[in-house]
Amino acid sequence: MSKESFESILEKYLIGKCTPSEKLLVEQWYDLLGDEAKLPDSDEEWESIKTRMWIEISKESMTQKSPFWKSNFMKISVAASVLILMGLYYFNFNKSSFELKKGYLTLHENKTKKVKEIILADGSRISLDPGAVLSLSDKFNLKNREVELLGKAKFEVVKNADKPFLVHTNSLITKVVGTTFTVNANENAVQVAVISGKVSVYKQQDYSPDLKHKHQGVVINPNQQLNFTLENEKFEKTISDSPNLISSKEKINFNYMDSPASEVFNNIKNAYGVTIIFDEVLLSKCPVTADLTDETLYQKLFIVCKAIEANYETIDGQIIINSNGCK
Repeated sequence: MSKESFESILEKYLIGKCTPSEKLLVEQWYDLLGDEAKLPDSDEEWESIKTRMWIEISKESMTQKSPFWKSNFMKISVAASVLILMGLYYFNFNKSSFELKKGYLTLHENKTKKVKEIILADGSRISLDPGAVLSLSDKFNLKNREVELLGKAKFEVVKNADKPFLVHTNSLITKVVGTTFTVNANENAVQVAVISGKVSVYKQQDYSPDLKHKHQGVVINPNQQLNFTLENEKFEKTISDSPNLISSKEKINFNYMDSPASEVFNNIKNAYGVTIIFDEVLLSKCPVTADLTDETLYQKLFIVCKAIEANYETIDGQIIINSNGCK
């Protein structure tokens, strides 16, 4: 093995891009250092550890000892745990240095208390919330448009049907062609909310870049959001917490005078792009007088339902109006 190959495999291990066989190989390399190895406190110490690894590998090759992959299993397991910690420490120790020296990824971290704006090579705009971390391949927009996110961010993706935009978060993949949406990912849960356009969300194991493969994902429309927890691994589709108008206020007049409730609900449905299920014939006989112009979606629903003695509930991202008609 050449030294270039050794460093390439080691770098892939640190960013989690190596194959299972390469991962085992790196763990075996670290095992050669014995019990004296410790977590690096600086770039210099990290380079020292790499150098010692290479020296020990060279010794193994020259002396033709028995293969070191036959080492004690427990010892390798402990070494693997230490090396993972070492990699995580180094990754967080000096991200700018990692980016410049390694070239495998570009990392953006918002260490401020304000939203950080990032414009990617394809023109897409990302707004990182405080504490959020975004990483992308150095080949972004050349071969693919894939990013990884920890924390919350708003994405305004430039349309490119030939290169779908993929956001990796925990065990999910969010796929878009061109749209605006937010993703909030932490260690235990992921939430995806769509502002405009459509978004498809898949579990990692259910997604394939092969277009012939039948994907088992969930489609989210404007003003819908998807909640996913790692504990139960189930999708829950709901209406967004703060739905936005997708049609201009000037196009729809929300000031009603003895207007049929069916007309009001249809206007709300069209204005917000949400599905509202109700009895059209029954509610066409229920008059509504109210100015809903400056009210939110939920306030509009509450006022109308109160006026016609009805109630509403949200099920699977849809709004259901329950009514027995007007008295």
